[in-house]
Amino acid sequence: MIVTLPVIFGSAYLALVSATSHLANEVLMVRPGSALANPETADSNVFQRSESVSLETVQAEFDAAVAALRNAGVRVHVMQDSSMPTKPDAVFPNNWVSFHAGGRAVLYPMLAPNRRLERSVDLCGLRDRDWLDLTEFEDKGRYLEGTGSLVLDHENRMAYAAISPRTDPDLAALWSRKMGYQLLLFETDYLGSPVYHTNVVMSLGRSVAVLCSEALPTGSLVESLRKSGREIIEISERQMECFAGNLLLVQGRKPRWILSERAWSSLEDSQRRKLAQDGEPCILAIDSIETVGGGSARCMICEVFR
Repeated sequence: MIVTLPVIFGSAYLALVSATSHLANEVLMVRPGSALANPETADSNVFQRSESVSLETVQAEFDAAVAALRNAGVRVHVMQDSSMPTKPDAVFPNNWVSFHAGGRAVLYPMLAPNRRLERSVDLCGLRDRDWLDLTEFEDKGRYLEGTGSLVLDHENRMAYAAISPRTDPDLAALWSRKMGYQLLLFETDYLGSPVYHTNVVMSLGRSVAVLCSEALPTGSLVESLRKSGREIIEISERQMECFAGNLLLVQGRKPRWILSERAWSSLEDSQRRKLAQDGEPCILAIDSIETVGGGSARCMICEVFR
């Protein structure tokens, strides 16, 4: 199923956004306070594994990832997750908050009750924003998990959302109306279930788009992406399992693709060359975080637009 909704938003805000960069050079990350697989997300995320990993290991991976981003010229705000109450997925803040150009920000409703505990009043000086708070929908059993649920094309004002237990289509439509994006909804099928987050299936660069079309029942999304002028980098389901779709293009001293070692190793030379059209790789060694958390490099990064 493909559904598109029109952009409805003020022209002044759109003019302001068009004048800003479409790649973030500033990000928010959360240093984990636990290293446990999350039992409350296991049913909807087949990528996570209940394996024993030490907190020291995941914190070392996180610290190295922050250093790699900073070395690439990206400004990184780091929040430290407290150990209590236990928040197994705190390292993935992009699911509960997003920061947008023009001083806007959004708080999101999340499916797992223990993930709702991640929402923090300590936002590294980023609280002074015009907030859209969607968290009331948790009481209605409806969820939209940030830029996990929404893959955003800021330049063309397009929001892509794969329907799943964590991505309610009506909430995605509400977000799009409020934020001034055209919405494209689609369905996925991986091992008989929807993929839990859109940003596992696809990611967007400036001239290319990474997509696992094997996980799509129809080819309509491919055509939509091509109409945006992007070249499609097709990845297989095996590569998606390695988080080769969970990438983020950011602006450091130069444009850089942020992705994990596992994702990079899964890519063929031809795919790497196509990615290079938009930016050089910044490769993060986060194998333990991926294994226990079921998310990867893009999930760890919350873009900050001013």
